[in-house]
Amino acid sequence: CKTTTEVWEETADYIVIRDRKMCGCAPGFVHGLVIPRSRITGVEDPRRPVGIWHIAWAAARKRIAEEDAIALVVNPPGLRTQDQLHVHIVRLRSKAREHFDAARIARVRSLDDVWHAAAKKAAGLNPKDYGVLVAKDRADGFIVLIEKGSPEKMYTQWGCR
Repeated sequence: CKTTTEVWEETADYIVIRDRKMCGCAPGFVHGLVIPRSRITGVEDPRRPVGIWHIAWAAARKRIAEEDAIALVVNPPGLRTQDQLHVHIVRLRSKAREHFDAARIARVRSLDDVWHAAAKKAAGLNPKDYGVLVAKDRADGFIVLIEKGSPEKMYTQWGCR
């Protein structure tokens, strides 16, 4: 498992793969990655693609039945292992929403607005680097959370061991 790449989906602009963190995990554990085919570094790159959130959400819906449990995450520059933008498809921890800091949340109706909302929220809080977590808003639309640490490790089931 760790020496192979399992491709879940491909488009002209993106590839969706199983993360190696799924290797050896129980059925139902999900950790995927959506990677643009073009060179884009991350949250800080002005060329970050809007469409990546749609691809990630669609791929997550195929693998995580409960929409409230889906989390899409991009880690901040200082806490990522790759210098290529990638969105993690993972599950929220069961009580993660209780720990979301309201000051770091924006709400959007469309996934098209995620990057703009995250940048605007970050500008108001002025963190040096930040990661982004997207989850379903239970009212309507989506929650966009910015975090100077790793939203993946703070709020999601990112590993099984």
